Amino acid sequence: MGPGMKFSKLQAGVLEVRPEELIKSSGIARYISMDFLYRFGGLNNREIGELFGVDYSTVSQSRKRLRQRMEHDEELQGLFRKIERLLSPGCHRTLQE
Repeated sequence: MGPGMKFSKLQAGVLEVRPEELIKSSGIARYISMDFLYRFGGLNNREIGELFGVDYSTVSQSRKRLRQRMEHDEELQGLFRKIERLLSPGCHRTLQE
């Protein structure tokens, strides 16, 4: 299992969806997945786009929309921080499960 699927599996658990749904979905769960794959998964926008079946510019726009939405949505900020804590150094053992 590559890093993209490990991160997607963890995020799916937090977001309470199946990992496959993150790839096929639209909206905020997908934006979060793209952002964390970029920030923690070591993937660039092109690689993330290939994983999601979209162009690299779509990944860039999705990540921008996430940042804009988070400016005004405290619940989204909390969800984002929860996933961020799980993906931070020291929690990588979770990714191996």
